[in-house]
Amino acid sequence: MRFLEVTDTTTCKIPELYSLRVLTVSGNSYSYKSFPIYMEFMPKRKLEFEMNFTYNGMYDRIGLGNKRRLVNPETIKESLYTFSRDYIEREKDFASRYGVDFLEKIYGKLGKQNSPDAPLMRIGHGSGFLATTIGLRFKEDDSMTYESIRKFKMGKSYQYEFPKTRKLIGGRIPPGWVKVIFNEE
Repeated sequence: MRFLEVTDTTTCKIPELYSLRVLTVSGNSYSYKSFPIYMEFMPKRKLEFEMNFTYNGMYDRIGLGNKRRLVNPETIKESLYTFSRDYIEREKDFASRYGVDFLEKIYGKLGKQNSPDAPLMRIGHGSGFLATTIGLRFKEDDSMTYESIRKFKMGKSYQYEFPKTRKLIGGRIPPGWVKVIFNEE
């Protein structure tokens, strides 16, 4: 990733305070932890950042010429889209399995908003393990490695769903979803 630089976003002058509830599953149902958490989140608005691709001839000389395709905008868009598509489907399945109808509907809408040209991405606090790691790929493709990651992360093994909690604004809305729009110059 030395070939790719991503700047911070433009600033948000007035973050807002939201109540975050923790939904937890057990058996075939869900409930909320009894205490809310108060967090600052940015309200809906457009923020800008830059991605710079610093690939140059030096990398060809040291044998990394075949890696150039990994940092072009089309590959990054495709990777973001595929990752979020798979994550959204996983969250819809999770919501369906535990009867969290409102969450299943939200992820259905997010799935429709996700597109190859303007992919969605989940960032920030409350995004969770599967949205911020490659854990989902291991969960789907290599269950033994995933189980090792799970044991390492939790320090123990257990029979229930991992991760079993979801942080939701007002107990209803998953935070941190952004649409990434590429303005290629």
